[in-house]
This record gives sequence, structure tokens and C-alpha cells, in this order.
Amino acid sequence: MGNKPNDIKQKKRNEENPDKEIIKNGELPTKVFEERDSVLTDLMENKHILTIYHIFVALHIGIAINSIAHDYIVNNQLRFGLDLINKGFKGFYIFIPFWFCAFLLSLLPYYCVKYWNKVRLQLKSNAMLLYLWDRICLLCYITFMFALLAMATTVAIRYELGFASVACMLCEPTRMIMKVHAFVRTYAPRFLANATDKQNKKVFYPKFSHYLYFSFAPTLLYRDNYPRSRGKIRWGYVLRMLTEVAAGAFFYSFIIDKTYLTEFKDYGLKSFTVGEIILKILNNAFYGMLTMLLMCYLILHAWLNAFAEMLHFSDKLFYKDWWTSVNYGRYYRTWNMVVHDWLYTYIYKDFYEIVIPKRKILAKLMVFFISSLFHDFIISTAVGFFIPVFFVYFFMFGTFVSLVKTPNTLIGNVFLLYSIALGSSMMLATYSMEYFARVNCAKEELSFSYFFTPKMFSCYK
Repeated sequence: MGNKPNDIKQKKRNEENPDKEIIKNGELPTKVFEERDSVLTDLMENKHILTIYHIFVALHIGIAINSIAHDYIVNNQLRFGLDLINKGFKGFYIFIPFWFCAFLLSLLPYYCVKYWNKVRLQLKSNAMLLYLWDRICLLCYITFMFALLAMATTVAIRYELGFASVACMLCEPTRMIMKVHAFVRTYAPRFLANATDKQNKKVFYPKFSHYLYFSFAPTLLYRDNYPRSRGKIRWGYVLRMLTEVAAGAFFYSFIIDKTYLTEFKDYGLKSFTVGEIILKILNNAFYGMLTMLLMCYLILHAWLNAFAEMLHFSDKLFYKDWWTSVNYGRYYRTWNMVVHDWLYTYIYKDFYEIVIPKRKILAKLMVFFISSLFHDFIISTAVGFFIPVFFVYFFMFGTFVSLVKTPNTLIGNVFLLYSIALGSSMMLATYSMEYFARVNCAKEELSFSYFFTPKMFSCYK
């Protein structure tokens, strides 16, 4: 009878997180991998939902045709969205050898962890040397992660790569670091526990082939095994997914070029009232939602499903039905399950259980802070200037709205969807204004102060 309240709490928690299981009483649930398709894959088996997908495709094609026609009739030229594509992917050829070098470096931790444990067992009888060895290895581990990011940033700045190229240059090392940490975080506790075990049982260590598989698998959580699909790879399906990614890049280019870059290209050259800026943001909220939906579909559905198919990775729950959310708390937990699972497992869970036990709010703040920090770091390096857009939008606004519970399903869902659209429009407008402010009236040599000092206010007329 005394355990009933705890049993009820655990049952409720399992119902809220059907893809997680509770290991022990008092511990947070952990991710469970199982064979399942993506939400949109299941939904598109319904012809009515498939028709909605066709409507979105037709809508994007219409925007592309509109943009091409405008260029030809008004400007007497045909660009086909290539200007922004070429500028964005400038120097992409440099990214390829860099990625190969970064990938080779990301394989080193597999051997380093094994060697760290081997030396630990030899130093087991000497507490002082064991303490020094652990601290030296921890320092090397931290240095390795920062060095990988520093190397990527240096290459991106040195060769003046385009926005998309820099984003790839920084996102890939970040992904590799997250995977390395997942692996180290899994095996370090096992080796530490084994060192205190008098029986000295041999800890299972995976083959290199499994670590290599994990390096490419569409997940950031390490497991000793994953559910694998059988049968031949559907190369036609893979080709269709990758084609959608390529086509989506052009659609994205058309949307950004037609809206924000066109609307704010004269920022700093002519007068913009606050009311005009607000109207532009409001008018483009629809396109802000389109960019968000397009990014979600291309990365979380098409790209990840393509790799899942090639690797026989059968757990394709890369996102949930975030569009049905009535509050930001659920939205943040469901729109990007790949990154959310990593943040939950290695940041939130570790802070809640180890660093600051039972401090749920502080653990959540750390998640939002780290997420916003890396978003701002990647985007700021890509655009060439720093504006704390993600810090404000994710850490400050995101933390606040995630704690708000909306009782009405209709009001909550409508507010969520419109605020996402408006927020995306505000973010894109802010970056556009700052970009053109620096192009049109703040041409200075690149320096530390120039990078961190906003110019849109001093350039504003």
C-alpha cells in the first residue's frame, strides 16, 4: 500500500514518455529504441494527408515560379535561386577534406577510452597515480572537444566560406562531439564501477565496427545494439529522400530571397520606421512558418530517413507530432527527438541526478542555456557577426513559455503555431537587418569588437 503513490507516478510518467522506460525508482526514464517508422511516413499512408503534402509541394513550386518570373519580368534576368545557393555554399569544396580529417579524429576516442581503462587497471593499487591519470585524461578529453571546434572555426574564417558551408563546417564537428561524449559517457562509468568491483569482471567493449556504425547512425545516443531492419536497401527510396533535400535547398533559397533579403536590402540606405519593420515581420510570418516546416522536413525526415534506410536503422522516430502540441514544453520535447534525446540523457538527466540532484528547474535551464549557446555560436560564425538571437528566443523566452501550461487545447495549439511562425520571422528579419546594416553602412575591418557590436541600431535611419 505504501508504494502505490510511486507506482502511480511511474505509470503516469511512462504514459507521457512511451519511448522511455524507468530503470530504478527515483531515477529518470531512459530512451528505449524499437522498430518504428517516422510519424509522417505513417501519416502519408492516408491519401488525405498525402494530399496535404502535395499542397505544400505545389505551394513551394509556386513560390519558385513567382520568384523566377519576377526576376525575368522586373529585372530582366534569370537566376533560378542560384545566386543565394552559390553564395551560401561558397568554398564548400574545403569542407570535404576538413570533414574527412575531423572524422578520423572522432575515431580516436574509441582507442583512447580502451587505453585509459587499461592503464587504470595497472595503477589500481596506487591511488595518487590513478587520480593523476584520470585527471590528465579528462583534461585531454575536454581539450579534444574544444580543439575540434576551434579547428573548424579557424578554417571557416580563414577561407571566408559561405553561410551554408560554415554551418556544415561547424554542425558536423558538433555532431561528432555529441557522439563521442555519448560513447565516453556510456563506458566511463562502467570502467569506474568495475575498478571498485573485487571480482574484476571483464567489461564488454564493443568492436570498432560497431563504433563506426554509431558514427553514421541517425542517433546521438550510444547503445551496444540497435534495432536493425532486414531485407535489401531501398535505393529508390534513398534517392527520393536525397532529391527532396536538394530540391528543398532551392525552395529555401527562393523563400529567403523573395522575402527577407528583398524586404531589407535597402536597410541603412533609406529610412525604415519601426512600424514598417513590424509590418514586414508580420507580413512574412507565413514564410517564417514555411522555412521552419521545410527545415524540419528536410533534415529530420528526408535526410535522417535516407541514412536510416542505408544503415538498416529501424527506429525512425526522429520527431513526434509536435504540430499537435498545446504548449512549448511538449513542443521542445517532440520537434527534434534526435537532439532532445541527447540533451535529456547527457545534460538534463546528469544534472538532475548527479550535479544538482532533484533540481528540475536548474537542470532544465542548463539544457536551454547549452542549446542556445551552440545555436548562437554556429549561426553567428556563419553570418559573420554576433547577435544573441537564440539566447533570447531559446534561453529567455523558451524557458519561460515551456513552464506555461495552457488549459485550452484550441487556444494553446493556435498560439503555439502562430508564435513559432512569428518567432521565425523575427529571427530571420533580425539577421537580415544586421547583415544589410553591415553591408550598406558599416564597412569595417573584421575585429573582435566589430564582430560582437550590433550595427543595425547605429545604421538605422
